Amino acid sequence: MGMRDLLQMPPPRMTRSHDDPRFTRIGAKLMNQQCWCWGCDIRRPQGNLLLAFGFKRLRPPADVSGSSCYRIALPSGHEVSLWGFGTLIANRGSAMYLGRYQFEPQICAAPGDTGTCWAPSELPPLRRPLSTRELTLAGTLSSDLLRFIGDYESWVAETAGLGYRQRTVDEFKNAAFSGTDAKLLWSRLAKQVARHYFRRAASSRLSRAGGGHCEWSGS
Repeated sequence: MGMRDLLQMPPPRMTRSHDDPRFTRIGAKLMNQQCWCWGCDIRRPQGNLLLAFGFKRLRPPADVSGSSCYRIALPSGHEVSLWGFGTLIANRGSAMYLGRYQFEPQICAAPGDTGTCWAPSELPPLRRPLSTRELTLAGTLSSDLLRFIGDYESWVAETAGLGYRQRTVDEFKNAAFSGTDAKLLWSRLAKQVARHYFRRAASSRLSRAGGGHCEWSGS
């Protein structure tokens, strides 16, 4: 499934399922490819693009095996942390984590210092968003994170050129999208994921108010 498929994808029909596979499959492929691209950006001979963008690098202690953490504050007030195994976006009290290989937003308490996490096992306890508040939070944080990734990719295209990103994608044996398509897909995916969670939150709110189940069909 590529750019045209996602742009033509209808709004998700809300059911009791936790996730909508119409965007989770695409999201998993995109995130896996993006983590590869971030690794290439770090190793870029002309200079580390993550540092040039404004990320701060935190390396694990010498006696600890794990992934370095790259961290940046967003204009929204949220903070994004990147590792080789996934990414986390946090506000003052809560956070949402996306792993590299499964596009399944999970909620957790915001770590006091995300730089102290060097492996997935060191992340705070993760859970699927279920309550109205958690579903709303997942929609907000997911949208902010995915749009940020799209903004970063646009910056890479302007800074290093479209040819650079395509070369990094071409080196990835599991690449699912061209560099140009991936850059454009992030904003579309942000809308789909936010819509999914906001509608689930609205359904949860109505169910509590009416004492029954409310199923939504997108328009």
